[in-house]
Amino acid sequence: MLVIAAMLAAFATLDADTPIWILEVIFFLMGTGMAHIMTPVSVVIMQALPREKAGSASALSNTFRQVGGALGIAVLGSVLSTAYRTGIEDKLGPLPPALRHTAGESIEATLGVAAKLGPQGKALVTPAYDAFLHAMHITALWGAGVALVGTVVVALFLPGKQPAPQQGEEEKELSDARS
Repeated sequence: MLVIAAMLAAFATLDADTPIWILEVIFFLMGTGMAHIMTPVSVVIMQALPREKAGSASALSNTFRQVGGALGIAVLGSVLSTAYRTGIEDKLGPLPPALRHTAGESIEATLGVAAKLGPQGKALVTPAYDAFLHAMHITALWGAGVALVGTVVVALFLPGKQPAPQQGEEEKELSDARS
């Protein structure tokens, strides 16, 4: 999880001129981090219940994965949208009020309004890209923060523990210890 947090934070260092190979390295390391989380978590979930309940464990795991993904997209999408609107808002002052609100919705909306304005709209293109890049940096740092919180939760509450002996196993362990 620390690798994932570091890679999310690395996204905040990227700019429009960053070579593609750096992005590929970040994605590779992020995928490596995810591979070391997803598989063990799936195994732990499946082993937590008896075989007869494997279908329930799988369904529960899938539900948590989908809900977590949807919440992550919704929350980080809101962070991105808010950061973009804040970054572009002061550049939209010369626009008529009706267009100002529309242009502040997203980078696509800003570029669409700029295209409709013709030569006057060209002044919005660079600020739109700058605001979007800044919003992506903020969103990446929020994601890194969430991953760090997850790392702390795992470190505090999920350390490796010996399973509690089942009924009947205690007597066997005692007799084995006496021998």
